[in-house]
Amino acid sequence: MRYALRSLLKAPAFTAVAVATLALGIGATSTVFSVVNGVLLKPLPYPESERLVVLLENNQKKGWDQFALSPPNFVDFRAQNRSFEGLSAWSTTSYNLTGTGEPERLPGAQVSEGFFDVLKLTPALGRSFAPNEFSPGNHRVAVLGYGLWQRRFAGARDVLGKPITLNGESYTVVGVMPQGIAFPDRETTLWTPLVLDAQAMSSRGAHWLVGVARLKPDVTLDRASAEMKEIAARLEKQYPGSNTGWGAAAWSLLELSVGDVRPALVVLFGVVGLVLLIACANVASLMLARGAARRREVAIRSAIGASASQIVWQLLAESLMLGLMGGALGLVIAVWGVDLLHTVRPDGLPRVDSIEIDGRVMAFTMLVSVVTGLAFGLLPALQLARPNLTGTLREEGGRGATLGRAGQRVRGALVVGEVALSLVLLVGAGLMAKSFLRLRDVSPGFAPDRLLTAAIELPDAKYDSGYKRTDFARQAMERIGGLAGVRATAVVSPLPMGGDDRILAFVIEGRPPLAAGETPSAMHAYVSASYFGAMRIPLVKGREFNDQDRRGAPRVVLVSETFAKKFFPGADPIGQQLRIGNTEGVPRAIVGVVGDVKHYSLRDESQAAMYEPYAQASPSNFTLVVRASGRPEELTAAVRREVRAIDADLPLTKMRTMDQVLAGSVAAQRFNAALLAGFAGLALLLAAIGLYGVVSYTVAQQTHEFGIRMALGAERRHVMRQVMGRAMQLAGAGVAAGLVGALLLTRLLTKMLYGVSATDPTTFVGLALVLTSIALLASWMPARRATRVDPVVALRND
Repeated sequence: MRYALRSLLKAPAFTAVAVATLALGIGATSTVFSVVNGVLLKPLPYPESERLVVLLENNQKKGWDQFALSPPNFVDFRAQNRSFEGLSAWSTTSYNLTGTGEPERLPGAQVSEGFFDVLKLTPALGRSFAPNEFSPGNHRVAVLGYGLWQRRFAGARDVLGKPITLNGESYTVVGVMPQGIAFPDRETTLWTPLVLDAQAMSSRGAHWLVGVARLKPDVTLDRASAEMKEIAARLEKQYPGSNTGWGAAAWSLLELSVGDVRPALVVLFGVVGLVLLIACANVASLMLARGAARRREVAIRSAIGASASQIVWQLLAESLMLGLMGGALGLVIAVWGVDLLHTVRPDGLPRVDSIEIDGRVMAFTMLVSVVTGLAFGLLPALQLARPNLTGTLREEGGRGATLGRAGQRVRGALVVGEVALSLVLLVGAGLMAKSFLRLRDVSPGFAPDRLLTAAIELPDAKYDSGYKRTDFARQAMERIGGLAGVRATAVVSPLPMGGDDRILAFVIEGRPPLAAGETPSAMHAYVSASYFGAMRIPLVKGREFNDQDRRGAPRVVLVSETFAKKFFPGADPIGQQLRIGNTEGVPRAIVGVVGDVKHYSLRDESQAAMYEPYAQASPSNFTLVVRASGRPEELTAAVRREVRAIDADLPLTKMRTMDQVLAGSVAAQRFNAALLAGFAGLALLLAAIGLYGVVSYTVAQQTHEFGIRMALGAERRHVMRQVMGRAMQLAGAGVAAGLVGALLLTRLLTKMLYGVSATDPTTFVGLALVLTSIALLASWMPARRATRVDPVVALRND
């Protein structure tokens, strides 16, 4: 190994190019593996986390594979199961923290009894909740997250027992969780007890809890899921009015934490593996070229007694040293890549905090370095191990130092493989980019430009009536609407694309009663009268809401086009009556039909939706929508100021432009397309360098021949045609093989594409032409150099 290092240092240009090429391939591979390791392989930060599962209900008839639990069903699952050591539940919420500096909106969770025991978490300071703190009147206690404790309370240990004001009510701090714990999501900053009082237990049709459980040591996930299905079947028979059609299943907590990102990461890991193969092929080509210059050296070694195996091992030592050097530099690149991920924190990537260069990533990098070193070095070593002693020792420098036909064929095959793999990656990147552009161009059903949004939660302690909440919303819209640069203001709950939803069942008055479990449901939102104008959602039929649609007036509702077509096919919905949510409640008259709006993401189909006037119900949480005449970001400070003028203790959160909200909804697609495009660009660069190297080597070895040809009258264009013809043969073979490979492999991207086929002909043909053009440029430069050979100089050097 020492000799191998000395030998490489004597060829600094070759060593630098080879190490840099390997570093790019290994660095990219290690970066992606660190993501795969942190997101998919690393256990969650809880003891025996592999036994943690999430319990959810489902309704296959309505197409809901995963749905929240209703509190009464959760209580029954907890009492009847035999699979879990413990079963608890949570509901995400948020709190207005006031009284300690600037008011702040804190994301948190209400958790049921046994929550921290199920996770086996012990507070770093203080205690968790006591059993009696889950009853009304005793529930105003809180456990803080470590980050919140450090940021707002300076890490003071005497925070225990102190009161803090959440949503206008006094809570006592009883504990602080360890650093790095933020369950159920990374934004969670504190926890409070969940009180399942008589009101919460009164309706099995209200689904708003998520269960978390710990499997017993001898119970599998499949067995627990089967038991949940059995319990759900019993509840369906026992409560047919609310539970017909509802089932339940247990899901791995890790799998749910990962979400839909697993297929994308697997594809990206395969992609970066192809980039590494291209890098190895490039270095193998360099090794073959260098080996040609060392044939005399190897022949001398054989002549004085070196065996073929000794020569192979010596040459492999050099390639292994190159691999290790490339791996060391690649690890530095991986560290930079991980730091960049932590800085950018892509919205579509879960568990970002778990991504790091740990022992597993370092071991993987070492393994890849060794394997690649052996992989690209084996073929050149075997080619040189059995030299023709007589012929080689008689050769004198220059023209004698050639690869030979076998070596040239091997090097040509490597270039063909590089071009083919590059085209596969280019086509994949092209499909993803085209899919992302198609997705970005999808209309959400409203005009997102120049819209500013801000979430508000009115605390019940201060705004304890619908009149007070309506009055606050009215004042906020009036004050903000009077600002310079504001065209319109509105409120909505929930905001489309905002990450929240509300799905309510309904019945249509005058129609025959439906069987249990057949009650239809639709998206539901409360909006102000100005909402549709501010969002520029078109009115299709009827009228919009107006100031007369207030509390005490006849209840009214607007429905979307999809709702009208689905539930009133061929009929006019105007004037029809709906009972929403509680089917025994007050009927609402349909007064208008509005355009469809995408609620979850741009790639989803439009949902049937119902809209009620905010003034007739006035929920405590809503989003302000402000349409600006110019840049909406410039209104941020003024909007905050006007809200604080109404209520100084009220924080605004999630202040984003609607364009930012839409960008977040396609963040995963943008992240995947960007990474794939980056890797494809790297592969294209390596392939172009490989082709350039082959042609340059050919020109260097045929300098004498070209000199003779031109001395005998050959024109420069004939020489260029000969050189470029050989290069384009290799490129053409690579493109043909790449097209076949792309047809086979891009089918893996089908589920990740939107609005474009995995065999889109324009993408295949267009990128094949791009790659051919790059290959033409890479071969033209050395070919042009060949035409400038001075015949006199070439013949004199011979």
